This record gives sequence, structure tokens and C-alpha cells, in this order.
Amino acid sequence: MRWEEELVNELDAAEDPNDVMDDDERDIEFAEMLGGLDPGVTGAVLCLAAVGCVPFASCNGGVFGDTHHETHPLVVFFCKAAHVDPLIDAAKAAGIGLESEEGHVMAYAGDIRLIMKFAHAIVERKGRFGHP
Repeated sequence: MRWEEELVNELDAAEDPNDVMDDDERDIEFAEMLGGLDPGVTGAVLCLAAVGCVPFASCNGGVFGDTHHETHPLVVFFCKAAHVDPLIDAAKAAGIGLESEEGHVMAYAGDIRLIMKFAHAIVERKGRFGHP
């Protein structure tokens, strides 16, 4: 997740974040690091999957200037009932919102850094998800 934080810092500092993301020499690096996901939500997606949740949608809300499907950062996923309490605890620790609707859960925030903080909070609680 450190590489994602470094990338987000670089994008925040850039005069035009698109110049950073569109650099031909770095395209392959970004593709490998992000796996097709948006910067800022990748860590949360991977951490959720690692503890047994099933992420199926994510978006950084266009926080770096591009047009995106969503207006704010989010990750949408399925989880086991046993995961609800540690997810709520991680969301509170990160200062993000969680909503459940139609069998899935959406983690959302107005700040991409809070989604990244959520990823760290999940890692800190990984034992509560039944993973060592």
C-alpha cells in the first residue's frame, strides 16, 4: 500500500495529474501496480479481498481530475455476516461511511486518503476476519 500512497502524493503534488498518469514510460508500471483499478482505492480492494470479502466495484471519484462514474471515492463488495463487526470497526477507525443495500456493502468517503486509511484499518484487524 506504500506505493499507492506515494503515487497519490505524487498525483496531489502534480500541476496536472493526467501528465503523471499518461507518462508512456510509467504506463506499464501503473498497470502492474493498480491492476486496472483507480489510484487510491486499490489497497482497499486488495485488503477486502484478502480477508475474504468480494469487491466488485470501485472508483476514486475522479479526485485527480479525470471524469469518473462516481462523484466520490468508494468500494462496493460482498462480505460474510461474520465480517460485519470488524468492517464497521475499521470504517469507524478510518472515518468513512458504510452502507448496506440489496446484499452488498459500500464503503465511501469524501476524501481518497480515508479510503486508503480504511485499507490500513482492515490490515490492523485481519485476525478478526479469521485470517492470521
